[in-house]
Amino acid sequence: MGSAYGVAGSTIAFLIWVYFSAQILFFGAEFTQVWRRETSVPSDASRG
Repeated sequence: MGSAYGVAGSTIAFLIWVYFSAQILFFGAEFTQVWRRETSVPSDASRG
């Protein structure tokens, strides 16, 4: 029975790790997008 709890605990710990890793990745992507938008030089693409 102890082995089943160990497997369940390891699975939950792994899923929590994946969740937080994804949150860090998404936060970094969002931060990079906003930072790039705020610091970029306007292009001439709007001239058509």
